[in-house]
Amino acid sequence: MPGDGHAGFGEKSGETEQGQPCHRAPGLLCEYAHVRRLGIVSDTEHRAVDAARGEVLAMLTERSGVFAQAERWASWRWEPAWPTPCLPRPVAAA
Repeated sequence: MPGDGHAGFGEKSGETEQGQPCHRAPGLLCEYAHVRRLGIVSDTEHRAVDAARGEVLAMLTERSGVFAQAERWASWRWEPAWPTPCLPRPVAAA
């Protein structure tokens, strides 16, 4: 990494540094941009992801679709009397 500081994760220096626009939580590497560069997510799949993101953001703004009752869901609380959820035990392979 000496010299360029980006270890080849991007096509050019600065592509994976903080502040670059990508689909990630702050402080994490941009895994989505990385898999795009690797070709794991195709251009067609990326366009579908981008369109879906636009639809979700519109629903959030309009409080429509699954976000129509956001206030009701925001007040939902776990009932302390309910049993603690747990995953089922693995089934032994035959």
